Amino acid sequence: MTDQPRSRDPRLVGALFALALDAALLTFAVLLLVASVSAATGLVITGTAGLVVAPFLGWRYGRRAASLAGDGWSVDALRTLLRIDVGFAACWVVLQALAVPEHAGLGDRLVFVAYVAVLDSVVVIALTSVVAVPMGLVWKRLMHSAARRPAYP
Repeated sequence: MTDQPRSRDPRLVGALFALALDAALLTFAVLLLVASVSAATGLVITGTAGLVVAPFLGWRYGRRAASLAGDGWSVDALRTLLRIDVGFAACWVVLQALAVPEHAGLGDRLVFVAYVAVLDSVVVIALTSVVAVPMGLVWKRLMHSAARRPAYP
């Protein structure tokens, strides 16, 4: 147990900041979807998965981000995020391969799976680059400012 109050635990603060950022992304994506922007479907899926992933990563890297020691942890955090993304994309490909009917035979099923795998990989890389990296930078800045604040006013 640490001698810090529970509300100042950098892991908890990191998880809450990450959850708040992801909730903001999800809210924005749902508003885009309601406004008939069909491309926001990927953001909705990303934001929904992020409700679990973001607090986990915030908890895991909160202490290192708040320590202000350096940014060596950020490469590790991005690598962890990409592993989670690849696992999520693989599950999505399997789900699509099983759920979409294909009546033309095994060859067409394999072509469909290859197509979906390439397409989903591109989408995952694009969403990670365009959404997760900037959100990570905002999260890091929030963690640095939270670490500089005194524990009690």
